Amino acid sequence: MESHPLILIILLISFNLLLQGFVATPFKNEKLRFRRRLDIKNNPATKTFVTKHGDILDCVDIDKQPAFDHPLLKNQSIQVKPTQLIGRPTSVSTTSSQFLPKRMRCPQGTVPIKRVKKEDLVMQKVSPLLGTTPMFPTSNFSNSVNGHEMAGLVTYLKNMGASGKINVWNPQVKPNQYSQTVVFVAADDGSVTNFIHIGWMVSPTMYPNSTQPHLYLYWTKDSGKTTGCYDTMCPGFVQVSRKAYLGQIITTISRKFHKQYFISVEIRQDIRTKDWWLYFEGEAVGYLPVALFSTLNGGAGRAGWGGETYSPDKEPPPEMGSGYQADLKTAFERVCAITNLKLQAPQLFPKREDLRYYMTNNSTYNVIYDNFGDYWEDFIYFGGPNKY
Repeated sequence: MESHPLILIILLISFNLLLQGFVATPFKNEKLRFRRRLDIKNNPATKTFVTKHGDILDCVDIDKQPAFDHPLLKNQSIQVKPTQLIGRPTSVSTTSSQFLPKRMRCPQGTVPIKRVKKEDLVMQKVSPLLGTTPMFPTSNFSNSVNGHEMAGLVTYLKNMGASGKINVWNPQVKPNQYSQTVVFVAADDGSVTNFIHIGWMVSPTMYPNSTQPHLYLYWTKDSGKTTGCYDTMCPGFVQVSRKAYLGQIITTISRKFHKQYFISVEIRQDIRTKDWWLYFEGEAVGYLPVALFSTLNGGAGRAGWGGETYSPDKEPPPEMGSGYQADLKTAFERVCAITNLKLQAPQLFPKREDLRYYMTNNSTYNVIYDNFGDYWEDFIYFGGPNKY
């Protein structure tokens, strides 16, 4: 049977239109998904502020914040403060310059949520940096992995939290690099790790158009394989403070051979609820519900303090800390430090024999541990230069 030319033409036109539909549909769906993510992340606000650094803060009802968009938290009742902790958090500093000014405090019953912008989601999608998972020292931490380098201390004592006072610097980084200092807790679940860490980070990708240090959080329950989130970029973290928020710029920066500035960060598990609370300058910023994790309900199996950098393949690593390697002779007022290393555990101060160094690239970065008694208690110096 012969095909009629007109029929062939009609079939070709129809196939072409159908093909165009298949090609166009994903783009249309992508736009809808993009819009939906913004709608979910940016819940309706009762009030909005803009900080001097350009962050848009929406005051959202505390029980309607994005955290509760997480499927595991749908029926969670909110905790406005911990029920029971081991010991006392660091005293709140009433003069802390890190807190939001009173004129920018959200009304009672609401909390500040940093608004997610379109460029944040675009960057999250296209940047290789945001596809990386911060490293967490396990039994093998002598080699760098996928552009990550670390220098610090780890203890394998069972605990319900860790804390420290971190010296704030402004290391030089290139786009798609980051440099951070952290306090972390972790617990293993077979071949994967449940992990929480908090500290300051310099990352032009994570915080677009900024090369300043930011208060940040990262958590995962499976070594970052299918879960893993920075700050409030995805549901999970429950904000309770009206004074401080994740992702905020830390404004007081140390300078070599000048005045040094520290921030206090703490990770603490509620004895009763098992939720993990995060403190900044003595202020309870919020918590990660224990429902988000698989093995952190009974405390952590290890904790640590130190620095980490990330750089894409074939790019030299950036500065860590102040950009100087640790040296006890000339370290003070020049090298990054974490002081007052503590655990929320019966053994508040880990003994020297319970601490292990981790250094993935000791030709570039290093770490030194010591004790200054009542002044700094247990502390580390760490860091190193870039290779630009």
